[in-house]
Amino acid sequence: MSKPLIQSTGRRKEAVARVMSKAAAARVTLPDKFYLDFKYQSSPPSDAAAPVLGRQLRAIEQIMDIVTTVGGIDVKDFKREELPEESGSRRSASGSQGGRPRPGSGAGGEGSGKRLVEKSSVIIKFSSKDIALRQVLNALAESKQQFFIVRRVDVKNDNVESPQKTAGAPALNVPAGADAGKPADPAGPAAAPPPTTRQGSLVYAFGLEKIEAIIEIEILDFADPEARKEKEKEKGAKGKTK
Repeated sequence: MSKPLIQSTGRRKEAVARVMSKAAAARVTLPDKFYLDFKYQSSPPSDAAAPVLGRQLRAIEQIMDIVTTVGGIDVKDFKREELPEESGSRRSASGSQGGRPRPGSGAGGEGSGKRLVEKSSVIIKFSSKDIALRQVLNALAESKQQFFIVRRVDVKNDNVESPQKTAGAPALNVPAGADAGKPADPAGPAAAPPPTTRQGSLVYAFGLEKIEAIIEIEILDFADPEARKEKEKEKGAKGKTK
């Protein structure tokens, strides 16, 4: 029987190496000492935490695949929500902690093993062009391999000042020697020299600046249909014995 993904030798380092290699090729910068926010660099997690961490690792790598596929992104920070199993806690039936649902809340109740829906979340902060943010959000929504829900998006423009109305003027065709403030004489010389172009600087008002975005992404992992059937059978059996 193979070991869970997160506990297998070198799997975490391999995942990080793949992400870093793709990031370098796609002009994506990552934070220093980037390790997908996993703390298990020298020692494996507990047996109870390994399965859920394995599923979370796969989903996180898929998020980073989306970021590197879009490219041109400067990742400032990356945080994953620590799972209850990592601290030896058991997932509560309500899944609430401080008024906010804890990852893993869902059907099944406390101590029921793998729930029908397991949840965890990550927060990524990055700067990019506006189009890159839209591409990341679209790819998360359209993912076929993992179910993602974008819970929060905070966006700030790196240029908070609006452009000045006088900034930039269109080029003007002005006959040579003419006064720009007066119309040219229609009865001028027959062989008038060709007009010269007074160059103005055209400035884009919007679209070239960068944005800084913070995205909170919820990862949903559904139990397979067979596990769901087994869980329903267990509930039915317990109901008959009562």
